[in-house]
Amino acid sequence: MPVNNFSSRRQGLRSSSSAKYVVQRTTTKFAERAFSVAGPSLWNSLPADLRLEPDTAVCKRKVKSYLLRSDFAQ
Repeated sequence: MPVNNFSSRRQGLRSSSSAKYVVQRTTTKFAERAFSVAGPSLWNSLPADLRLEPDTAVCKRKVKSYLLRSDFAQ
């Protein structure tokens, strides 16, 4: 039976219990600004209730509200 390489590669990218993504290790400050590093880092910094929201529209609304609140809190 053929092995599905795509599913085996993607298995370690996200923890299903916490909805956190694996952040690539970098050796330079320049590399930390790459989307492949900054995106998962930002996602992991969101509260769990936002990351675990199953409805995309609700998730977008909650993330927008969260980011606006955090921006004005500073």
